Amino acid sequence: MIDAHLHYLWPAWADALWSPELRRSATAWPRLFLRMVPLADPELFLRAMDARAIDRAVLSPEMSSPPGPHIPGGAAAALTLCRTMNEATAALVARHPDRLIGLAVVNPLGDAADVAELRRAVVALGLRGVVVGSSYRGDTIDAAAARPFLETVQALDVPLVVHPVAEVMPRPPRDFGLDLLMGMPLDLTALAVRLMRSGTLAAFPRLRIVLPHLGGGLLALLGWLDATRAPGEPLPSVLAQRFFVDTATATPAALAMAVAALGSDHVLYGSDWPLSTTANPGDPATDPIAMIDKLAVGPAGRAAILAGNAQQLFGA
Repeated sequence: MIDAHLHYLWPAWADALWSPELRRSATAWPRLFLRMVPLADPELFLRAMDARAIDRAVLSPEMSSPPGPHIPGGAAAALTLCRTMNEATAALVARHPDRLIGLAVVNPLGDAADVAELRRAVVALGLRGVVVGSSYRGDTIDAAAARPFLETVQALDVPLVVHPVAEVMPRPPRDFGLDLLMGMPLDLTALAVRLMRSGTLAAFPRLRIVLPHLGGGLLALLGWLDATRAPGEPLPSVLAQRFFVDTATATPAALAMAVAALGSDHVLYGSDWPLSTTANPGDPATDPIAMIDKLAVGPAGRAAILAGNAQQLFGA
């Protein structure tokens, strides 16, 4: 099996990315802080992979607060941090080449130096894809500033993973943890809709985009998006089939909907370790592996979700 969604994070990076204001305002921070020990210890996630019978994992720094132009120090600080992250990820992969597949981190709204860092991370460091945030204080990868980045991702022929972020604009309500439970997945959903309706997907026909957490709320909204499309626009339910999604935080009904909407060839097993990993392995209501076993996809579809799709995407 291949886990397409596994994180790590050095404490110094958390200090650089999570400002005191963001820590106070985001209910995601306490959850992240409580998991800082497993995030910072590669031996723990390797043991967790063994315990779950995971052969390989797609590894990236934790991205709910990604390096971008909004962090203290601005774009220059973001570029320096991305370089450090990419070198650290490449070093971890080099130590465990049969277990780990690394993703680059890049500021997609930067300049030529950021595009050069993407090329370095993929070509020189051997990372197999790139991960960015769903937004950067309201700015997203459908903006004109991100075109050079998207052109380079497509030219390098590597997958683009878009991770939901904690700092959502406008700020969602915090009561009941709604900024985490609704703000983050809806930010990811909004980005997916922008990519479809702005023509970005059409402009980059070979771009392969992975939306974790079953694409936020996108799949549940496809009927509404189809009904409200402008005359002559492609059907969003068809355009959505360009996306790949992973199983992190899935429910049986939501996972079945993802397979029905996108096909079993566009669904990846992903745990979001150590942030969303099920506490009850084998539980058919909470464990994605158990849910996959019960899907009406047959042995080939099951094998694709558990490993084959990730092999195709990331060259595992």
